[in-house]
Amino acid sequence: MAPIIASLLANGLGILGNAVLSKGKEVVEEKLGVSIDDAVRSEEGMFKLKQLELQHEEFLLSAAMEQDKLFFEDTKSARILGIELSKSTSWLNQNIMPILALITVFGSSALLWLSTESDVKMAAVSFITMVLGYFFGSSKGSKDKQELLNGVGRV
Repeated sequence: MAPIIASLLANGLGILGNAVLSKGKEVVEEKLGVSIDDAVRSEEGMFKLKQLELQHEEFLLSAAMEQDKLFFEDTKSARILGIELSKSTSWLNQNIMPILALITVFGSSALLWLSTESDVKMAAVSFITMVLGYFFGSSKGSKDKQELLNGVGRV
């Protein structure tokens, strides 16, 4: 399924790709009434998918928002765990998450520095990005999405 999603994203069908990722290809195909596998193989099929993305934008956006909501809930529960651990009386419990974060960042930095393989370097950068995103937030766009989910902001 990853090649299909990559193809959709590469052709400007991000909303459709996110909906396929969150709801599953079969659900989206049933809603749109088209085989995504067949459509991504031709110019006409990609054009048809773009039309369908516009026609069913509300459904596809709500599916993508569900995926974002699940991600934010997962991140929220991880942060709550971190807060609960920091309230513990044990020094190790209070500091285990920052220690693991430092080990991950330093280990990934070493891999980034020492490796010559691009896949290893990409994985190392991903690990560092995830750790920094967890502790400092990932981006303004994520903040705006979270505010939208919380009903605070308006887009």
